[in-house]
Amino acid sequence: MTDELESQVAYSALIGSYFGCLASLYWLYEEGSQGALALGIASATTLMLAAAKLLVRNKTPGRETGSLDENNIQKLVKGAMETACRGVSAPDLPESTKLSAFIFKLEQGWLNCTHYWTANPRVEQVGQLRFKMDPNLMEDVAVVSAALRKEPCRTSVQPLARRDGIEGQTNPKLNFVLAVPIWNEDKTLWGVVDLDAANDAGRKLLEDEVSDFVMFSLAKHLHELLTLPRQ
Repeated sequence: MTDELESQVAYSALIGSYFGCLASLYWLYEEGSQGALALGIASATTLMLAAAKLLVRNKTPGRETGSLDENNIQKLVKGAMETACRGVSAPDLPESTKLSAFIFKLEQGWLNCTHYWTANPRVEQVGQLRFKMDPNLMEDVAVVSAALRKEPCRTSVQPLARRDGIEGQTNPKLNFVLAVPIWNEDKTLWGVVDLDAANDAGRKLLEDEVSDFVMFSLAKHLHELLTLPRQ
């Protein structure tokens, strides 16, 4: 794809997602529809992704590909995760629904926590929390189950005991997780993104089908953000 065509595609996505956001706001205002909420979240994450791609194209004119600095990419990734948490929580807030988002990247047989967004203090730490791709963990660890089954996993969870294949701290109040695989373009597994809840209000939201649509959209856009060229 030529530079000019790539820019046109990005501009089209930017404009389309902007109007998608406007349409979803009107729909939500008129009917309070969950479908409107899902459209709004998907449009917002697409908007951020399209803007990022345009920045990449325009940052280094004349080159085949541009790049963004790592700090800007991290802000975009966290922005997408926050948008998902706040959107799924609406009309409440993530502070009250206790929703958080985590990204785990598959590296040498382990799912390593690389990013998270939360409105509330958490004990999990990037670079320390990780789970081995072990079938014995599938029943207890949603992200491992999603990765090995290669499909979304929605499950109640209990506090995790110390055992082989689990490293780092996990939230003892966690009670529900929705995990979705993140795919590379060649259909291999990049990692997993999950939304988790630490109370019954958040759990109820993640049990709703709208959260599936949000998570599929989030997983797709996160992969594109996380694989943008870096400076």
